[in-house]
Amino acid sequence: MKSELSHRLLKMMECKDVYRIPKERMTAIVEKINTKQVVLFGTHDFCLEVRRNLALIGIEINFFCDYTQEKWHHSIEGISVVPPNDLARMAKNIVVIIADPGADNNILKHMHDIGVKDIYHFGFLLGYRNVPKWKKMNIDINDIIDIEEVYDFLEDWKSQKILINLLYYRMTYDYQYILEIVDSSFEQYFDTDIIRLTAQEVFIDAGAYIGDTLEAFVSLTKNKFKKIYCYEPDNANFNQLKDMVSKLKIEDRVSLINKGVHYQEDVFLFEEKGSSSSHICENGNIKIDVCSITDTIQNIPTYIKMDIEGSEIEALYGLKDMIKKHKPKLAICVYHKNDDLWRIPLILKRWVPEYQIFLRHYFPNQYETVCYAVIR
Repeated sequence: MKSELSHRLLKMMECKDVYRIPKERMTAIVEKINTKQVVLFGTHDFCLEVRRNLALIGIEINFFCDYTQEKWHHSIEGISVVPPNDLARMAKNIVVIIADPGADNNILKHMHDIGVKDIYHFGFLLGYRNVPKWKKMNIDINDIIDIEEVYDFLEDWKSQKILINLLYYRMTYDYQYILEIVDSSFEQYFDTDIIRLTAQEVFIDAGAYIGDTLEAFVSLTKNKFKKIYCYEPDNANFNQLKDMVSKLKIEDRVSLINKGVHYQEDVFLFEEKGSSSSHICENGNIKIDVCSITDTIQNIPTYIKMDIEGSEIEALYGLKDMIKKHKPKLAICVYHKNDDLWRIPLILKRWVPEYQIFLRHYFPNQYETVCYAVIR
């Protein structure tokens, strides 16, 4: 497998037009989809916007599907809404496009269970238009050496397969590579085969969004933990995060920091969207303060999660000494930048050779890949 990986990576170095493959492949995929009836799973406003965007690339929807019983056998925008279990008898003649980002993995599992084979995620079908932002694979020989080193020290075959499949996906835009590695067995950031939580956890939630990870952590620890620090620079998200903390009644053990996380204290332009994709960028619509985690905590962290839209490496360097000294459990997103997939595992292993490094992939699209680093 490793020699095959090396061969393919070398082929990538020879590729002059990194955008040709996804464009050609997407044309073929759209043609294939249009040979069957198309079901869009999800009916809320976001899904309707997805429908309109799919039409722009030549995909027309024949049915909606939704778990909400009150919507069954009614029409939305002139299209019938069918119950999920009705798809079983239609399985051979339909393509299902998942458009509900809040239930991706549940829908994917359900479709597999009832025999639907042709399944796509809206993010895959529409994301190819953003290929210039993340797909560039002009790797050099040093990248290949680094990727092979990461492959060798990854802790299990599952992690190695995720690394290989994600690289192959980027080379071929073959969606099957993604479907083979989606893990819906565990809550994202809390794979209990890897992460062991105790009643003394000091949890860092960098990129806390509206408190979804915070809520999962509190539930999984049964509200038994020492301290939580949450960092969220988007003001709309931060307000919802405060509401979540109040709802959970844990104000006395949670510190909320309305800042981004970076190497050191600074000010950056920031694209504030009130969503999970708000991020630092040159054309941002506001300015935000950023800080180093080390400078803003009073407790030694035992578990650090980062999902900070491409600033993970800079934030990790702000924590370098603390990580090397205290070796906390880590769950770091490695999908925002192309080379994060191998650079972040490599950085962590070189800082702390005792770390066991795992990769897990959580959503049926090209996003939500997490690198875990633990000592067990």
